[in-house]
Amino acid sequence: MSLSGNFSDWNKALSLLQILSSNEIAWNNEMLPLFYVERQDESGAVRYSLTRPGIITIIKGNTTRHISQETCKQAADHLCTTMQSQSETTYKIPELNSLLDQLGYTWFHPGLNEKNDFSTTLLHPQTNNRITSFCSVREVNGFLLLPAQRCTNLKYDILNIRLAQPEANKINRITAVHERLDNLFSRGAKLKFTTTEEKIFQNNLSLIDLHLPKLLAEIIKTFYTTSLSSVSSLIDTIKQNNPFKLREELIAKNNFYEFKIKQFLFALAGGMRPARIYRGYGNASTWVISEETGKISLYDPCNRQLFDDMLYRHAHLVESEPDSSKYGYIEKENGQWIFKLNLAITF
Repeated sequence: MSLSGNFSDWNKALSLLQILSSNEIAWNNEMLPLFYVERQDESGAVRYSLTRPGIITIIKGNTTRHISQETCKQAADHLCTTMQSQSETTYKIPELNSLLDQLGYTWFHPGLNEKNDFSTTLLHPQTNNRITSFCSVREVNGFLLLPAQRCTNLKYDILNIRLAQPEANKINRITAVHERLDNLFSRGAKLKFTTTEEKIFQNNLSLIDLHLPKLLAEIIKTFYTTSLSSVSSLIDTIKQNNPFKLREELIAKNNFYEFKIKQFLFALAGGMRPARIYRGYGNASTWVISEETGKISLYDPCNRQLFDDMLYRHAHLVESEPDSSKYGYIEKENGQWIFKLNLAITF
């Protein structure tokens, strides 16, 4: 059988091959020896063990096979090159069929009852303890941490100017959202955040931190009015503007703004969704990050600081399609002109 998948699908296979070809894995920035990997395929459970140097033993049901780590490494290199050169959205890689069959890899996604792509068990050399992590593969510059949707819209009152309906209609006919905002600001308008479009989203944000809705509103407004997109660069600008009028000590020494947004990103990684009531408890898996360079790292949420730093370092805001998410236009609500901006975050 020849598997067909998109970049995200093939990245799961790539991550497994990279791990199997490695004797040590970067786990929370610490290099630890690999003991075994387990995966729930659609056709059953598969275990990959390093039984002797350079050789991987594959156990699936009553079948046992052996394959060299070098074979996995060559396949990973070929797969990485193919993925980077592909122009098609979905594609097959027939030359990998034989190897994937030996690995018992018949489907990109885990079994029906599994949420993680696979689990890894590493050995800690100092304590000889086994460390098992349930892993979800995440590609850099491709994974949607917060997909664009209408319930992630934030509402702003348009202040300081008077608008007639024909003027509003004329501005709404401008193509880009940032150009509509530029037109409003050139007239002397200001945007004042009021609330989120979805009440549940507002409540979820307030549960994480009462200041979070206002902070996100400033971040989103900065994103749509500058060329900045990374969360870290947006926060740097927010720190300079200091919308909460905080003492310099809180900003510089306590990293107030960074800490607040990291709490939000961690909640998203743990499963918080804008239209679902959030109770404050998530279930973040160990993230497997496969870089374009071929380096692979495991980040376990048990090490909160490293996990948060990883999210903060890679998170970017992205602009979604205004018509599909119903934002980016001048609207009137209860007699007040408003403007909605959308929050979408990619990793």
